[in-house]
Amino acid sequence: MIFHGRSDMPPDKFDHLSLELRCCYYLCSWDCSLSPKSIDEWAKKIGWFAFQEDTDEGFEYEVEVSKAVREAERLCQFVRGLIALYQNP
Repeated sequence: MIFHGRSDMPPDKFDHLSLELRCCYYLCSWDCSLSPKSIDEWAKKIGWFAFQEDTDEGFEYEVEVSKAVREAERLCQFVRGLIALYQNP
């Protein structure tokens, strides 16, 4: 299963990702040579880039990491809610 036609990770590797990392991949995919193990690690290595805002002062890495973690956790919570809804109709 690959979201939005993202094909930079082979399906067999994607299928072995946790729900949390699948959500992270949806928000900001990564090359399969990188292998984050948690939302925090993903945010620090990869995810911050997707939430980078250009300002006159540049960007603040810790702020971008925090945004990435928050969005990934929010998406995970949403997906878990959908799973629960469909498992307990």
